[in-house]
Amino acid sequence: MEDGVPGTAAVLFDIDGTLMVRSSPHLAVIADTLSDRVGRRVTLVIEGERPHLDGRDISGWVDVQIVRDVLSGHLGRAPTRGEADDVMRDYAARFRATLHPDDAGTPVAGIEPTLVRLRAMGIGLGLVTGNASEIARAKLEAVGLADYFSFDRDLGFGDWRDDRAASVEAAVVTACGPGPRASVMTVGDTTADVRAASAAGALGIGVLTGASTADELAAAGAWRVVPSATDVLGLVRAVR
Repeated sequence: MEDGVPGTAAVLFDIDGTLMVRSSPHLAVIADTLSDRVGRRVTLVIEGERPHLDGRDISGWVDVQIVRDVLSGHLGRAPTRGEADDVMRDYAARFRATLHPDDAGTPVAGIEPTLVRLRAMGIGLGLVTGNASEIARAKLEAVGLADYFSFDRDLGFGDWRDDRAASVEAAVVTACGPGPRASVMTVGDTTADVRAASAAGALGIGVLTGASTADELAAAGAWRVVPSATDVLGLVRAVR
């Protein structure tokens, strides 16, 4: 054990900028879906690995948060869950219909052997991502990583909770079971990822393959900052 940290029960991964890079074709689809709904052009672009909504940096936002933000501006009020769900269903269907495997993104080098090794060690694998569950599934299917994960929309996804911390909390509580929350590691590339991990009592690992710098991740409370998600193997061995 290291610093009194319990053995690792599970490792939960973000997707964009963490498991994969150049993996944000969904942003164009959600922008097109919202543009059709609100009757104006919604722009969602990536600068580096940082997404921008109508010129605003939205790193760490979840999909339904984007939907509710744009709908609120259009409606002049907060959308109902039904209104947001309707847009989310349209968005997921469009993404499935238009995704080409060559455009899904690129897994970070060595990530599949890392997942194989973690699973062989008896460590649970999960996702904590801003992507809606069907978006996450489609992306990971396209690159051959979907079989390592489950896709319960109520755990760790951006389907209906627009608070990333609440989504991470739900995933962490499920992953640790009766054990301590610090037996769960989360791995992400943004300050929002590591802050959500801290709020949930998990060990937040910051990686440098995405949106945030080492200094930003450390300042946000990362338990460790490492070059890539593959480096989690060394951290797991350190705390078992």
